[in-house]
Order: sequence, then structure tokens, then C-alpha cells
Amino acid sequence: MATLAENGVITQRVLDEQIDYFKAKWARGEATDNYDSILLPLLGEAKLAETDVIDRVQLAAVIQVCRKSKSAAEAGRKLYTVNRHEEINYSDRITKYLKGFGLHFSDFMITPDS
Repeated sequence: MATLAENGVITQRVLDEQIDYFKAKWARGEATDNYDSILLPLLGEAKLAETDVIDRVQLAAVIQVCRKSKSAAEAGRKLYTVNRHEEINYSDRITKYLKGFGLHFSDFMITPDS
């Protein structure tokens, strides 16, 4: 929710959207997957619903690595270990991947003061 919060303040609207999302999933008897809980605040309910499960799983894993990395380049080096012998612009590769989902590396970076 903090990602959706404007100026670091979680509004009642953001909170209500999160509550409605989880109530709907529970009412349908669906388990809440960890990757959905990572992605919902970043993508929103509508975009999440349009994203295939395979893409959700991969994107959530990428975000978890990015959150533990100091830069997009560092995240790229961790994620693309098999291709390390090639000349790869890791920062550019991660940036383009995230852009496909309307995201940017800084959207989910955990800063020391947060």
C-alpha cells in the first residue's frame, strides 16, 4: 500500500481497495498467493487481473530481487547469471522488463528510511 500512497500517506481509498480485493478473493475461496500480495500494490487490481499467473510469478520474483539490490544493474547481474559471459547492459534489461508492466526500478526500492 505504501507504493500507492501519495506523499507517503495511505488514504482511505487505497485501504478500501485493498480490503475489497482480499474480501473478493476470500469470498471466491481463492488462496491469496504471495506473488499477488507483492504485485497488487504496484499494479492495482485491474492490471493484476489482466496478468497471467506465469507473468505474476516471474514479476514477483524479479521485484523481490530488485528490492534486495542497490541498483537495477546489480539486480540484473543476480537475475541473469547464466548469460554473464555475454556483454549485457543489466540495468537496461531490467528497466525494459519492468517497463512492460508499467513499472520502474525505483517504484519498489526499499530505502533505509522506509
